[in-house]
Amino acid sequence: TDDTRIRMQENWKKGGARNCRIWSYVGDQDEVFYDFTLTREGIGPAKILEEYEGYVQADAASTFDALFRDGTRTEVGCWAHARRYFHDAMDLFPQECARAIALIQILYKIEADGRGDPVKLAELRRTQSAAALDQIREYLDELLQRPTKKDPLAKAAQYANNHWQALRRYIEEPYLSVDNNACERSLRCVAVGRKNWVFAGSKDGGKRAAT
Repeated sequence: TDDTRIRMQENWKKGGARNCRIWSYVGDQDEVFYDFTLTREGIGPAKILEEYEGYVQADAASTFDALFRDGTRTEVGCWAHARRYFHDAMDLFPQECARAIALIQILYKIEADGRGDPVKLAELRRTQSAAALDQIREYLDELLQRPTKKDPLAKAAQYANNHWQALRRYIEEPYLSVDNNACERSLRCVAVGRKNWVFAGSKDGGKRAAT
């Protein structure tokens, strides 16, 4: 699951608008469900997934924390998000970030090697992916020893460290994904659409947009 911003016209007489959200939920068979909420608060996904039990893959935003408190849902992290932080820090720390991205790219190479064959993919993940993750873990520990705690490189290392268990979890089952990109792709239609329709005219209009 993931979300993106849309504007909603709150007071047409005064021309006021507010930021709201369109959420995407992608299922096991790539089926997609969209929802509209007035805010980015966790009550939105909590309501949609109230009766769901199982794995939930998201971007580790605090919005989703409530989903995992009772133990009925298991968090799966997104390596695309983890990689993005290192990419953003590349200009200031080219050598360190290039190494981190290269290590993460090994995970994607393994995924490509096992694509379309769940049995092969499960075996590759159990052996090669687990070993690659151990290498990334060692490098994160090295980066976390740096004295600076607030620069972009530290932020990238801290993100991966803070969500490490969720980032490793995809290797547990072959049907889990290394990243949340399928959900991000499902939101492209919203990103393109809002350039044309600009805003939703009301709360009901936002729900119609999601439908």
